[in-house]
Amino acid sequence: MLRLALLGFVAGFLATITFHQAAIWLVLRVLPFPFSPWNMALNDYGLPRVVALSVWAGVWGIGLCLLLRRGALWQAAVLGSVVPSVWGWTVIAGMRGAPMFANGNLRLILLVLFVNAVWGAATLWLFRRMQGQTAQPAM
Repeated sequence: MLRLALLGFVAGFLATITFHQAAIWLVLRVLPFPFSPWNMALNDYGLPRVVALSVWAGVWGIGLCLLLRRGALWQAAVLGSVVPSVWGWTVIAGMRGAPMFANGNLRLILLVLFVNAVWGAATLWLFRRMQGQTAQPAM
C-alpha cells in the first residue's frame, strides 16, 4: 500500500508539472486565463508556486490513484476535475477571503474544471505506467 501511495504522489506531482501546466499553456493560446503556466514566483514559504502546486497535487494523486486504480481514465478526469476544484473554490477561497466558486465566473469555472480534468486523467495514466500496466482496464 505504501508503494502505491508513493506512486500516486509521484504521478500527481508529475502530471501537474507536465499535463496540467501544458493544458494551462494551451488554454492561454486561445482564451484569457488568470493563471500562468510554470509559475516560478515564490510563495510565502519560498517555494516556486508550480512546485507547491505540484506537491499538493501529489497529495491529491495519492487519493485519486488508490481510489481509482482499477477505474477508467474518464472517471479519473471527472474526479480530478470536480474534487480539487470544489475544494479550492470553497475551503481555500474561504481561507484566503476570496469569493466562493470563482465569484460565479462560469468561463473561469469551466476552464479550471477542464485543466483539472486533464490532471486527473494524466495522474491515473502515469500511475499505471509506473506500475508497468499498459492496457486500460475494462469499465
